[in-house]
Amino acid sequence: MKHQKYLSKLLRNSVIDSGNIHEASNVVLSAYVRASYLKDGSIWLLDDNGSMVCSFILDNHDSSPSPFSSMDETQVQALIDSLNNLPYLTLDRNHLTSAYWVSNIDLVNHTLILTPVFYKGQMVGLIQGRRQAHQPEFDNDDIQFAIALADIFGRVILATQNNKLQHALKNANLELEQKILKRNTDLKKTLKDLQTAQNHLVESEKMAALGQLVCGVAHEVNTPLGIAITSLSILGDEVNKLKNAYDAGTLDESTFMAFVESAKSAHDIAEVNMHRAATLVREFKQTSVDQSHRALIKLDLKTLIESIISSLTPIYQPYRVEFAIEIPENITIITYSESIDQILTNLINNSCIHGFRESDRPHNLIYIKVFIQKDDFVIDYQDNGVGIDDAIAKNVFTPFFTTNRSNGGSGLGLSVIYNLISQKLKGDIRVVEQDASLGAHFQIRLPRTLTLDQESET
Repeated sequence: MKHQKYLSKLLRNSVIDSGNIHEASNVVLSAYVRASYLKDGSIWLLDDNGSMVCSFILDNHDSSPSPFSSMDETQVQALIDSLNNLPYLTLDRNHLTSAYWVSNIDLVNHTLILTPVFYKGQMVGLIQGRRQAHQPEFDNDDIQFAIALADIFGRVILATQNNKLQHALKNANLELEQKILKRNTDLKKTLKDLQTAQNHLVESEKMAALGQLVCGVAHEVNTPLGIAITSLSILGDEVNKLKNAYDAGTLDESTFMAFVESAKSAHDIAEVNMHRAATLVREFKQTSVDQSHRALIKLDLKTLIESIISSLTPIYQPYRVEFAIEIPENITIITYSESIDQILTNLINNSCIHGFRESDRPHNLIYIKVFIQKDDFVIDYQDNGVGIDDAIAKNVFTPFFTTNRSNGGSGLGLSVIYNLISQKLKGDIRVVEQDASLGAHFQIRLPRTLTLDQESET
């Protein structure tokens, strides 16, 4: 085959599979024009409108050849009908009438060969070679070379499409990365905003609880102090009466005995109430000391729980709450007392706010029972408030979940309890299923001895 060296060179040329259709077209046409001694060679491609356009042209004698006119849809269909699944088509002056669809091609002075180009089984264009009339006719070698070039240009189109797809994929990946980066930035900002909001709500809850506790403490301490001050004032009046009687010389036994009885009564009342105030201050101070040290300590469970309940009087007293406590004697535990304090405080506060707020009972009940279970102790906590519906029970430990947001509930109380129990105290808490009308019922299981190893795992 006289064109073999051109064909071998083309097959080894990296431009063919580079995806650059312009460079590849120039290489193919250059080999075609030189090997087959053409006046010119051209590559025609179908466009989106169904027309066929001369996309690339190379003239052996003219460095700037004039482009051929495009074929419209009717002409393209006539071309396809003429090819009729043939691998090539040759035209000369004998085809002037039958090749009416050829545009701007002088068949009087030229002969030409057309070879279709296929991509994925569909004709997408053709390669045209043209000789002047005085040149030899296209022989079999010329025809086979033209067919081979059409197959090679099919590879060019495939490489070009792959290059477009890779470029589109690269752009899509870049766009996706940018979207992901923006999404991550937005998520980080959202997370930061949520953390800020959570911290704000936690602090708000702390301040609300602190305000409630301070008001309660002030009320509890002021009551006995007020009574003591009143008693002392009465005692002062009685002393003045006694002095006036003495100065006037009217002091007799009956007046003195009346003074003694009034003074003793006032003293007893003042002493009882001063002791009551001192006891309240001591209990609140003990709670503060426990929370400030935050260390594992050994303590008696019954004493701890009773002390906590006593210190929470300002919280539950307005709700007419009575306690039924069932705790065995001499249960010694090693744990964080401030965490037990916070757990019971939140539970009792929840019972008051959620369980007893709408209650019209003369007395509301909180029942606390403790029992031992191997190396753990279980706190069984139950109230006789409005209870927890089964549909709500599964969400009560979720942060910010609350059914009382309209009254200022933050939804953090039980979430704080859950985290303290599961993380800090290495235990668990569950809602005991029951009829909602029977009240809220929780069971808390905690290790009797919390070790430093367990603490380090938190």
